[in-house]
Amino acid sequence: MQITTELIQCPICAARRLNRKLLSANSRGARYYTDGYIFPGYPLFVKCPDCGAVFKAADYDVSGETGEGVEYYTPMTVKEYRKAIEKGFANAADGDIIALRLELWRTFHNPVRDADAGERATPWKGAKEKAAYTGNCLELLRLTENCQDDEVLLTRAELYRNLGEFDKCKQTLSLITQSDDYESFIAGLLEACAKRKKRTFRL
Repeated sequence: MQITTELIQCPICAARRLNRKLLSANSRGARYYTDGYIFPGYPLFVKCPDCGAVFKAADYDVSGETGEGVEYYTPMTVKEYRKAIEKGFANAADGDIIALRLELWRTFHNPVRDADAGERATPWKGAKEKAAYTGNCLELLRLTENCQDDEVLLTRAELYRNLGEFDKCKQTLSLITQSDDYESFIAGLLEACAKRKKRTFRL
């Protein structure tokens, strides 16, 4: 893996923090999951601790300037992602809302992605979080319904599986054109469907 550190300046208040960025992810030292998360994962979106603005970190990289003594951003929480989606975020561009919702989806999974069978089994705690999780999955499916890109189809298949829609997961996987490129991924999802397993897992 290749990792770099960026100096990021908030577009609202100009406060600066550091953020790590994954340049490339080979198999050495990386862990891959069915929701597209790669460990170690670094924030695509950050929240300014000074003014509360949420923005895409890479759009405000000022790494050519000094960053001595500057602290790192902390990963956003489920609650912070939900608030950013509801209230909007700084200088949003086309596609950013999908990316933000994908980050929310993956953040929901973080507490359980490596959990044993006897540990917490769901990515939510309580009825309200379950409704928020389900609603986000459904909205991602709506936002991507006209896209036939293979990687998007893999994401859609995983969303359906997370929702317990196993037949729709399998149907979506059948639409992938370059299936040889994703053979182990597809096989893992089909096996999980056969066992009626909904939780995201490590590939």
